[in-house]
Amino acid sequence: MGSRVAPVRIERLSLAAAGLSLGAGLIHLSVIPSHIEEYWLFGVLFGIAAALQFAWAEAVRRLPDHRRLLLAGAALNAGLVAVWIASRTTGLPIGGDPGVPEPVGLRDVVATVDELCLLLAVALSMARTSFPPLMPIAWALALASVLLAVVPGGHR
Repeated sequence: MGSRVAPVRIERLSLAAAGLSLGAGLIHLSVIPSHIEEYWLFGVLFGIAAALQFAWAEAVRRLPDHRRLLLAGAALNAGLVAVWIASRTTGLPIGGDPGVPEPVGLRDVVATVDELCLLLAVALSMARTSFPPLMPIAWALALASVLLAVVPGGHR
């Protein structure tokens, strides 16, 4: 599957994870207004998620081989993926319609795929292993996230 890689490649994986975090954070930032309309606390939580994703991306840019930092970002993004899965399958226990699943939309799918690819990039980085197709996929997803974040519209 993968092969052992030099530290430079590990740094590139970490930086790709940072780019994915920025992409997901931008999408989260772009949907705050529509989430505030739905339930004010959702808007606040999306703002916090975006801020944490931005801060983590900058920290990784500065310290791309810091293992605890990489693990912290993986934990944050795994939590966001778990919340997304719950919100789309069983519904969340709070909000305007507690217990009612949210419809799946393009923006939320792309943000979640960003987060899942980030988890893969961090896992590969921690294992000191590469998966060459991940790099172009990661950067293409980050670019798609930026584009989706600037296109007007709600979270669908």
